[in-house]
Amino acid sequence: MPDPKSGTAFDPNFPGAAAALIWDIVDTAGIAICQFSHVVFPNIMHGTPVFFVDDLAPFGIAENVWPKSAVDALAASAVPANGATPAALRNLRAHVMTKLAADQLHIVSGAPSIMPAIEGNLAAIKASLDGTVSRRATVASLALLGV
Repeated sequence: MPDPKSGTAFDPNFPGAAAALIWDIVDTAGIAICQFSHVVFPNIMHGTPVFFVDDLAPFGIAENVWPKSAVDALAASAVPANGATPAALRNLRAHVMTKLAADQLHIVSGAPSIMPAIEGNLAAIKASLDGTVSRRATVASLALLGV
């Protein structure tokens, strides 16, 4: 699983009358580090902190971009009561982003959202970890659960 990178969504026409079709993801210095299609991700607003995977890196285009808050909330739903190591949290974020990308493909193809299944999967991960791990989740304990 590729490790999600982070940045902030930036509409090059902001403030303006109409949003651009292609938006930038900028780093903390305001330098564009990647681009994404706002048509594909219309729920991301200007100034939104995002996680992204620049899977078409030669073109500088990301096809997997999600608000940090959404990814973190879903990843947190799989964290056991004793927490998780930083590496385990990175893996959970990547896992969540992969699942969100699959959900988007379903919706674009006209199939219903698989979000309930995604949330069920994350709850099952948490339940398994809570039932078997007496310490924080680790990369190894997540790997045993397919993450």
